[in-house]
Amino acid sequence: MRGDRPGLLALLGHVRAGDSVVVLALDRLGRSLSGVIRTIGTLTERGALLRSLREGSAYLTATGQTAAGIFVALAGYERELMFERAATARVAARLRGGRTGRPPKLSAGQVRQLQP
Repeated sequence: MRGDRPGLLALLGHVRAGDSVVVLALDRLGRSLSGVIRTIGTLTERGALLRSLREGSAYLTATGQTAAGIFVALAGYERELMFERAATARVAARLRGGRTGRPPKLSAGQVRQLQP
């Protein structure tokens, strides 16, 4: 697991048997399906109960873990679709001569004033 998720690493370092871990959504447990499954496996091995608010389920049994995998895969698919839509919007905006994203804070004249 990568070290850029200090909160998750701290959780995994402190969780004990009998603890309940509550997450907003299962996809918060990792950056990929395999990462989420590893985290769920770690929590299960340590005897912790995992609950997800969005999916509204507990994932202690094999059936629950399978359902978790399905939810995470669907969340990943949704995220990829969102990225594709954003990329398509950027290309369409460029073809129209525009751009996407936040408008610039400074006008072209203000930028020229700041340049030496």
